[in-house]
Amino acid sequence: MLKLNDIIEIEINNIANGGEGVGKYKKLVVFVPFSAIGDYLEVKVVEVKKTFARARINKILSKSEDRCTAGCEYYFSSEKDKYCGGCNFMHIKYLKQLEYKKRFILDSISRIGKINKINNINILQYGLEIENSPLEYRNKLQFPLFMSKDDNKINFGLYINGTHEITPITSCKICKNYANKILNSFISYANKFNIKIYDEKTSLEGFRHVLVRINKKNEAILTIVGTYDYDEINIQIKYLKELSKNLFNDYKNNLDLKINGIIYSVNSKKTNFIFGENFFVLEGKDEIEEKIDMFDGKSIKYKISSSSFFQINTFIMEILYNSVRKLLLNLEIEHLKDLKVLDLFCGSGGIGIFISDLVNNVIGIDVAKKSIENAKIISKENSIFNASYINKNIERKETLDYILEQKVDILIVNPPRKGINKNIIDVIKKISPRKIFYVSCNPVSLARDAGLLKEMYDLKFLKAFDMFPETSNVETLALLERIGNYE
Repeated sequence: MLKLNDIIEIEINNIANGGEGVGKYKKLVVFVPFSAIGDYLEVKVVEVKKTFARARINKILSKSEDRCTAGCEYYFSSEKDKYCGGCNFMHIKYLKQLEYKKRFILDSISRIGKINKINNINILQYGLEIENSPLEYRNKLQFPLFMSKDDNKINFGLYINGTHEITPITSCKICKNYANKILNSFISYANKFNIKIYDEKTSLEGFRHVLVRINKKNEAILTIVGTYDYDEINIQIKYLKELSKNLFNDYKNNLDLKINGIIYSVNSKKTNFIFGENFFVLEGKDEIEEKIDMFDGKSIKYKISSSSFFQINTFIMEILYNSVRKLLLNLEIEHLKDLKVLDLFCGSGGIGIFISDLVNNVIGIDVAKKSIENAKIISKENSIFNASYINKNIERKETLDYILEQKVDILIVNPPRKGINKNIIDVIKKISPRKIFYVSCNPVSLARDAGLLKEMYDLKFLKAFDMFPETSNVETLALLERIGNYE
């Protein structure tokens, strides 16, 4: 019987959906983060349950051929007590990362969805057979702030997975380098003005997170999250305003990099949510613009705010959106221009806006107020007059009742990682759209939902997109088509 802190040797023969290696010790399944298929390891047991255990690598006894050297100084190694929790596949060769992700999707579809006719899947990478994945792809970075105990300086970092321990870093390899530059400029001013930093253990007051969003033209918005009421007379808000003015002016005449706006969000709750409900513009405006090109020569200009949803990998997002557009056109649906589209979890309009010129009308629904405001602005500024957007919680009864009243020919869903709940599944069955375009960042919830719909819908198309290189996450597009008996 395994016990905590036991040292054992184990061979890794599979990779679980969350990216952990899987091996067996005396018939007990053992999960080992940061391992690779073919590794033979000495590990230390850190968790024991009835049906599984979890262990940490002590030593690599025999290295898998799938391994490579991680290109980041903050990445996990067995010698480190602290490491960054942002990436979990950086130790695996890029083409092997893609193979593992294909396996996640196919295994989930067959094992969880009980759908067995999908034998293969295309996974789109960056167009080249390269050994190392592309870095600097993230257009958004967000980090907790903390006071370093070593030098009493303000710093930023990332949580070690499953803990509240922060690993200090000075840059992130998968984020745009210019975003790292802005972040470090902010940290420099934060130390100069000696602003107070939130600490959940000793002080529930102060500035707690910093975020940067950046577009292809290297225009950025910086958001600082803190507990202080913006309208109160407070020395910390005064410092923040002075800090922001200095930082904004530093980049005012910069030809390579521009800060469009600096924003303050108030969040005084003890919560895992980063943003609060209220946002205040300190400098400039809470907005950047990103132009996404269509394969047939058109384009859409998207407005992005500090809190609105936008895919974090612009390059792959453009290919994903075009894949939906091409697929819709290639289906050769009669009277496509007469069809009505419902876009659930629509964010700032994303895919619905991108295909709006092909159909009669689009209705988008999302719980995020700011995203819906952006969707309306984007539609207006792109002269799209057949798209309307509603700020509602899709899981609530009144919203489901509203959906039941709609005639829906094509349904687009792009839910959060948890997928679609059973009530929404039931409503989808009742409105029975002809086609469902399901975009997912979690193969498990996609498989579960496709399985719940398989009585009425065939899974006709499946394609994966490597939206998140160096991590075990993957984006998937599925097309579900209503079965003839339910016409």
